[in-house]
Amino acid sequence: MKVFRAFRQWWLRRRDLRITGLGGMPFQEAHAPPPPRNSFRPTPVDRAGHLVLTQSYAERLAPGTDELTAGSLDNLINAWHETWQHQAAAEYAGFQVESVVRLNAIEPALAQYEKTDDYLQRRLADARTAVDSARERLAGQDPARPGFADPPLLAGRSPATFLHVVALVMAAGADAAAFWQVMQILLADLPPVAGALIVAGLTTTALYLSHQIGVQAREAGAGTKRRIRWVVLCFLVWLVLGVGAAALRYFFGDAGAPPAIVIGGPAATPDLPAALGMAGVFLALYLATGLVAALGGYLTTHPARSAYARAMRNLRTVTEAAAASSARLSRAQSERMQYAEELREARQRHLAEMGTRAALAEELKQMVRVHHAAYHQDPSATDAMFQSDHRPHWKKDP
Repeated sequence: MKVFRAFRQWWLRRRDLRITGLGGMPFQEAHAPPPPRNSFRPTPVDRAGHLVLTQSYAERLAPGTDELTAGSLDNLINAWHETWQHQAAAEYAGFQVESVVRLNAIEPALAQYEKTDDYLQRRLADARTAVDSARERLAGQDPARPGFADPPLLAGRSPATFLHVVALVMAAGADAAAFWQVMQILLADLPPVAGALIVAGLTTTALYLSHQIGVQAREAGAGTKRRIRWVVLCFLVWLVLGVGAAALRYFFGDAGAPPAIVIGGPAATPDLPAALGMAGVFLALYLATGLVAALGGYLTTHPARSAYARAMRNLRTVTEAAAASSARLSRAQSERMQYAEELREARQRHLAEMGTRAALAEELKQMVRVHHAAYHQDPSATDAMFQSDHRPHWKKDP
């Protein structure tokens, strides 16, 4: 059972293995778990610690400040701000590299999946065309071969087909037993394996010829030209085979006599009345099994139905393969979209983080000014403390 399952898995994935062997990317199953989602999360700034530190500096500088020195901590806070920005930018750059690598890694597999899916979609279109053509022929819409029109067969094969198979198997058994008796009479010293092979060949030939008589007669009845000659030819060969075997059974068929042809010994003289009866039984059995095979071939032969069944099986196989390919392609596209979305989300988060850190720096500066103003309680010393911050640390001369 394990060997069968392994062979089945190999058979279903032989196309994937062939592509991989040619240098393609390994195929990933559509039902595989999705890749983990990465989110850009920069290291947060210690807001509480900087508030406490700035408050401590402001308290110590307050006695020596006036309206011109209210921004004495601006350069320090600007330096902190730039450090925060550089840290966030470095982390964002590292996340970008990792995301771009993942995004580029999926591109070759995605291109391969697109090619495979395009091929299967073309095959699916051809399979649908084949089914439509076979359906038209079976429904009688094909003027070239109207003799095989039988719309009810669109619903499925008739149960008589299975009965014909059973009858054909039983007829094969009967013919094999009859031919085996003939071989035992003629060549009793023949090794069993060789005798079995000869009997199998004779049985297969007889049944195939009688079956082809019915098949070719059905083709001729449907209006197919040049089929009558094949009917006559198969019938003559089948008749010669049966009559010949019956004649041998008659002339050398005494059940109580020794073998008719003994390798290395003389032949025996048969009992003619007994041989005549045995030959008659053999010929009747041969005719009956041939009639069964011919009738089965005539009644069950339907090229339009067979073509429609093959087209439907092919459509089912290609549809299943195309469905699996589409699912695999969709999964790869979703994975690429996920990586691209992670990059867009990281960009938005980076911009928001830069704004948050700039706001924190401004908050620290204003906290220092508010503290100095509250400490002095003198409008003449604080009237210029709340002017706009000119960020002197950023406006250095080149």
